[in-house]
Amino acid sequence: MESAPGASKIEFDGVTTVLGDEPVLHRLRLSVPDGQVTVILGQSGCGKTTLLRHLVGLLPPTGGSVRLDGRDVWSLTSAELVSARGGIAAVLGGSHPFDSWLFSSMNVYENVACVLRRAGATDDEVHATTAPLMQEFGLAAFAGSFPEEIPAHARRRVLLAQALVSGMPLIVLDDVDTAFDSRYTGAIVRAIKSVNEKARATVLITTHDLDFAREVAHEVAVLWNGKIVSHGPPDVLLRGVRTGEEFGRRFFRSDLAGPLCRDVVEGGLRGGEPARRFFAIDPDLPVWCVVALLLLVIVFVFWSSAGTVFGGS
Repeated sequence: MESAPGASKIEFDGVTTVLGDEPVLHRLRLSVPDGQVTVILGQSGCGKTTLLRHLVGLLPPTGGSVRLDGRDVWSLTSAELVSARGGIAAVLGGSHPFDSWLFSSMNVYENVACVLRRAGATDDEVHATTAPLMQEFGLAAFAGSFPEEIPAHARRRVLLAQALVSGMPLIVLDDVDTAFDSRYTGAIVRAIKSVNEKARATVLITTHDLDFAREVAHEVAVLWNGKIVSHGPPDVLLRGVRTGEEFGRRFFRSDLAGPLCRDVVEGGLRGGEPARRFFAIDPDLPVWCVVALLLLVIVFVFWSSAGTVFGGS
């Protein structure tokens, strides 16, 4: 797919994050193609939301850079950051400023429509865009209700609808699998694809839902132990992976060094020296892997000894 005029390009370069005493990300690198749907796939608590907060200017990384359209987000002035955020529609997990996008004084319909009204759309244009999407998302029955009167999962779908009708060049959707029940998965996949194809927006999504990632993504990046260990088209990257257990087995092999160590992460931040990742046998490493490694060492030692003996005779 060719890049789209106006679509946003994202670069994470050597991003390292330590929150309190906990290392979260370590020298993470990822280029997000503009005008495509990219899914960051990873288990709960692996740092997906943290990475998106770096991108939208809510949380500075400990090290590295986050570039949006070639500009380091964390080198922008306050005014430039406000301007950059003006081109982002975001739905993030947890507590954050974007929660205020659901206005308690507006009903559900007006909450979805407000981004279009701010852009100068007429009532007819607003209705033509908003009503079909609300119907697809199971929100039509709540159109006249206020946010506090509807279930939490429905409020998340309102935020998703709001982001998808916004027309922004960058749409950031965090933990999408927690935002809707299975009845609306297909509708949300179709809506994301439609926005990407028609507006050629860059869409960056985080999830741990394998099926959803397969359905919606052009590219999948796997976040594991604080870094991207693999990325590529979902039909290649996730071939034969159907369960969380299979996902863990496949991508565990991409990072045999195991979970992050705080000393290693902080060592990489001092003096600009590359961090050394000391090899250690991870306690979760399958027994047969350990046995195979030991056998290789024994064979190597024997072969070296034999070569010395034969060479000296």
